[in-house]
Parts: sequence; structure tokens; C-alpha cells
Amino acid sequence: MIFSLFVNLKDKLPDLSDEGVFYLRVDGIPQAEDSGLKVKVLVEGGDLMDLQGKMAYLTLRGVHNLGKDHLEVDARVKIKDGRIYLSANSEDILDAWDEDGIRKRLISKLEEKVKDPLVRDFTKAYIFGEDADLLPLEVQRSFWESGLLHILVVSGSHIALIFMVFYRFLPYPYGHILSLILSFFYTFYVVRTEPPVLRAFLMFLLYVMAKLSDHRPDYVSILFVSGAIILFVFPEYLQSYSFWLSFFATLFILLSIKEAPIQNKVFMSFWVSIFAFLGTAPLVASFSLTTPMSILLTAPASLILTPYTVYSFLDLFTLFSLPSFPLEILGKLAIESIRVMSNLGFLLNLKASALGSFFCTTASALVLYFTSGWWKLLAFVPLLLIVII
Repeated sequence: MIFSLFVNLKDKLPDLSDEGVFYLRVDGIPQAEDSGLKVKVLVEGGDLMDLQGKMAYLTLRGVHNLGKDHLEVDARVKIKDGRIYLSANSEDILDAWDEDGIRKRLISKLEEKVKDPLVRDFTKAYIFGEDADLLPLEVQRSFWESGLLHILVVSGSHIALIFMVFYRFLPYPYGHILSLILSFFYTFYVVRTEPPVLRAFLMFLLYVMAKLSDHRPDYVSILFVSGAIILFVFPEYLQSYSFWLSFFATLFILLSIKEAPIQNKVFMSFWVSIFAFLGTAPLVASFSLTTPMSILLTAPASLILTPYTVYSFLDLFTLFSLPSFPLEILGKLAIESIRVMSNLGFLLNLKASALGSFFCTTASALVLYFTSGWWKLLAFVPLLLIVII
């Protein structure tokens, strides 16, 4: 109900024209135009508090090379149909500064080390959570058409791999503590704290706390507690599709593996993909096209990406001191594999409303919760009703 309410409120954001000083974080790749630059930004503060935490499109006239991560701009703002547009001239930039910190220095080390521009940009998007616009349009299209765009989102799979790689370095419980420290460093110093990675870290933190206190972790409870903490600290995430997609994908994965019909690893990899798709497809359908082939392609793509991901993390946590050759070879293999898989993809237009998607997803989750074995496939019935209607 909260999701539906805030989506409706977001759609009713009143049109207005105003001006003021805004503190902006560059969140995309600047696009050159005849008169200057256009770039996607996050409003971190300024004269209009209602815009804080929201994405906007900034047009800078007379500017042809940005090169800064943060801007203080005296800009004109226009809101139309729920979209925020900012515009300013070069002399309206009051201050501009680079992001300073560990993340920036690590990205600089990566740029110095990796010579292949495609692998370098792919690593920045996949490991550091940089905007996917860094990648060539052909590569972006490959991820989109194959239904594997979610792989580029820093999320639970990244935190899980950090745990699986490093928890065996030390005996229990010190291996768990080491993995937790590295996950904390990765979440708050390497990537931006977006909803998926924040949720994954909180779930891992609660899991480790339960294990160290000799309790049996209940993963669904951990998910809900993590979601509650996130919304308490960042209430603006109520309006974030990223938060809800991450939440429901994880919920459906957890519910699907409980009392699954077959416990074979190969079967479970596709079984999880099926229900991760089911958990996100209705919500995606409320604002975009869905890509059903992700059900079949996620498991093999994840397998191919695993060596690249493991080596990337080993390289990252050793401050990029390892040889770059394996990283470049594994990165090229991953990208080429996605390109091949994109030939199998197709798009499906379900045209669902936000309210209908929410109730469809909730109904499917309830079916998953109360069923076991093959009966869990009945969770697809609400989605089929949306398709038929």
C-alpha cells in the first residue's frame, strides 16, 4: 500500500517553474549538445527541500567539459509531468569539486592499471556501481535485450561473493568477521549506498550477528527487518523502484528455496531465476518492458561472471596490486558472452498499473509462502491474470 501511495504521490508532483541554488551530484555521463552539456544529477540539497534526494536532468549552457563529481549551481528549475529539469549557464556554477575519498582513489588506480577501455568501464560499472552509460550503446543494448541488466546493479550477489571468497581465510568465527568488515568497506567506501547494496549488507550483518550469537537465522525476517531499517533511515526510498525491485526479488528467492521440489544445484539455479523474475516482472511492467529470457540466461551468465568477479574483488581488496592481464581476459569473456546471449532475448509488454503490480506481487508472495514443492508454481497465476486481462 505504501508503494502504491507514494508512486501516486510522485506522479502528482505539481508542475512549477522556479529558481534557486542546488547542490548536485553528477550521476550519469554528460552528453554533449551544441549549446553545452546535459547530464543526469542527484539533488543533494538546496533551496527547494522537496527536491532533495530526487533525480533531475541538468542542462549547462556554455560548458563543454565538466570533469567534476559535485556542483553547486544557481539554476532554474522546471517540473513537468513529474520530471525535474534544471538549467544554468557556465557563470551560474558557484562551485565545483571532485569526490574525495577512498572510492575516488580506487577508481583512479583501476584507470591507471587496466588499459582496455571496455573492460575498464565495465569494471567501473559492475564493481564500483558507476552509471551503465559508461558502456558503449551496443554493450548496454546487449544487457537490456538479454534481460541481464540487473547483473550490472551492485546487490546481494556481490556481497555474497565477498563472503564466499573471504570467510574461509580465517577459522570460524574470525572468517565471518573478516567478510563482514570487507563487506562494510565495500558498501560504504567503494560503492554508493544505493538500496540493493544497502539491503544486502544489512541482511549479511544480521545473519552474522545471528550466527555469532548461536541463533538460527530466519532469512525472511532478516529481509523485513533490513527493509524497515532502510526506510527508517532513508524514507525517500519509499519512492525508489530500485528498493522495491531489490526487496521483492530477494523475498521471492527466499520463499522459493524453502521446501523447493528438488535440491539439485543446477535445478536450483534456474528455479531461483524463475522466481526472481516473478518477483520483479509485475513492478517492471508498470514502467517498462519485461525480458523473460532472463529466467534462462541469468544462471549461465552468473557462472561465466564468477571468475571475473572473484578476481576483481581480490584485486580490489589488495588495492589493485595483482596483474591486470587476468582481469582483462575475464572481463572480455564476460562481455562477449552477454553479447551472444542477447541474440536469444525478446521483450514483452505487459502494461500493468503500479497498484495492480503491487497486488499481483503480494498475491504471488503469499502463494509461495503457503505452498511447497511444485505447488509453488501456482505463484505465477496472478501474473498470468495480468497478461490475460
